[in-house]
Amino acid sequence: MKEFPKPVGFVYGYEPSGHQIAALAISEFIPKDIINPCFLSVSDFFPGSSNFLVKGYLEIIQKTPLLWDYLYDNQLLSKTYYGLGIKIPDFYSNIVNKKLIKLGINTIISTHAFSSIMTSGENLKIKIRNNFAVITDIYAHSFWPKNLDKYFVPHYQTYKTLAENGVSGDKIEVVGMPLRKEFYSDYNPVKLKKKLKIPDVPTFLITGGSKGIGEIMDIIDVFREIRYKCNLIIFCGSNKKLKKTLSLMKYLNNAKIYPLGYQKNPAVYYAVSDMVVGKSGGITLFETAAMKKLFVVYSPLPGQEERNAKFLVNHHCALNPSNPRNLKLIIDSFLANRNYFERYVNNISKLHKKDAAIKIANEIINSV
Repeated sequence: MKEFPKPVGFVYGYEPSGHQIAALAISEFIPKDIINPCFLSVSDFFPGSSNFLVKGYLEIIQKTPLLWDYLYDNQLLSKTYYGLGIKIPDFYSNIVNKKLIKLGINTIISTHAFSSIMTSGENLKIKIRNNFAVITDIYAHSFWPKNLDKYFVPHYQTYKTLAENGVSGDKIEVVGMPLRKEFYSDYNPVKLKKKLKIPDVPTFLITGGSKGIGEIMDIIDVFREIRYKCNLIIFCGSNKKLKKTLSLMKYLNNAKIYPLGYQKNPAVYYAVSDMVVGKSGGITLFETAAMKKLFVVYSPLPGQEERNAKFLVNHHCALNPSNPRNLKLIIDSFLANRNYFERYVNNISKLHKKDAAIKIANEIINSV
């Protein structure tokens, strides 16, 4: 007889991050008497490594963005890696094996390419019953492992790129992006603004992702020239320096500033906003789609975010101004006649699939 709840490993790169959020979203739809979710970042296997990886990543994209763009989806490098059968050194793979054995995990859901490589069959010496991947961007790069049991993807374009990179099509399921339960609720923006003590004027959500990076100050400077009264809700993520700087500003001509740290439950702020401005991370764009808001992508990071932005623009789901002047023109136009932008809102909202997290959760439940 099976013993429940069964331990299941949700593995991702670092926290906070969109990859972590996707794991949490799926777990919310799984009864705790059936599955005991074990959340594991790279740091849980290799203490301190997550901060090192994030710092290195940020250094590259900020100082040498072209290098990151070259490395991000370099098929020559990925073909060399998989073609030569390169594996993680035994010292490191043994640490991963011991951790999974200690927790009794034989089902893995990975939401990050590196963590998926780390726990793939090529690098594990223990038998894993189910090894799943959840991809959180529109395009799947070529470094994702090829032989996992199933890949849950947010869009057909993701399916296409995975298949082109050597993954068997019958292992790929287009389910949409798993979002937390709060994004499936109905909200009354007027009542929420009263509750949050935010004036009932046009409201803009500016987001720098979980790390609070990007050209946020450039975006804010644009609002110095906006003639209308408005609110600026700013997601600073884990960027304490940015939050402190913005907290000292409070008002910006006609705009009132609300700087916020990392938000575990951000849906209410999407609900009271009229436009989302910022980076085009996978979770951000699908949260925006779920809340049916106009998305204006600004200063996307090289690699996955630039590819997400290109997809959104090509499919008339978002706008991507290349400079502050063009961003101001969009904001002015929106404040003058927001009906003009309805087609962008309608198009991006079609990307959202309400049952994404439920489908993935059911697959996990049936597999154990």
